[in-house]
Amino acid sequence: QWKFRDELRPRFGVMRCREFFMKDAYSFDLNESEAVHSYNRMFYAYLKTFQKLGLKSIPMKADTGPIGGDLSHEFIILAETGESKIYADKRIFDVPIENYKNDMISLKKMRDDFSKFYAVTDDKFKQKDFNDNVEKSNQLQTKGIEVGHIFYFGDKYSKPMNCAVDGKDGKKIFVKMGSYGIGVSRLVAAII
Repeated sequence: QWKFRDELRPRFGVMRCREFFMKDAYSFDLNESEAVHSYNRMFYAYLKTFQKLGLKSIPMKADTGPIGGDLSHEFIILAETGESKIYADKRIFDVPIENYKNDMISLKKMRDDFSKFYAVTDDKFKQKDFNDNVEKSNQLQTKGIEVGHIFYFGDKYSKPMNCAVDGKDGKKIFVKMGSYGIGVSRLVAAII
């Protein structure tokens, strides 16, 4: 039985799951500042979660796609069997997440520090930008597995759904929303 599995391994380079399990979370805030802080808290929580699992993740600015909004990051684990092509500045691995605290100022600095470094998947890759922003010795081109994705989309959904709360002044406030997902079943492949 084990010999049979070993013979199959070269033909199947990527581990795939028949089912896709997702951990979903959502945030609802009264204003932009608090909503971005919720986003940054999840950004930090994801980095810490993957670290505790023994994985080094790279947060990459991502397109929001059909979900919409103007802020999105995907979290990629480097893996030769990954389906995403990765282009990054190697120095992004040197950002020490242990140096940040779970408060508004520190978490904003953390996201800014990660954002200083070029890190994109192939759908956002431009060779000229890569060469202009990353010294040749720091350029990393490899593959990875997307294990998490976070979005901030403001009131894109709360307004059409009339999802409002009463403010202290009695006026209606459309909540600012975010969504956050981890591909639990993909983590198995990333850990392997």
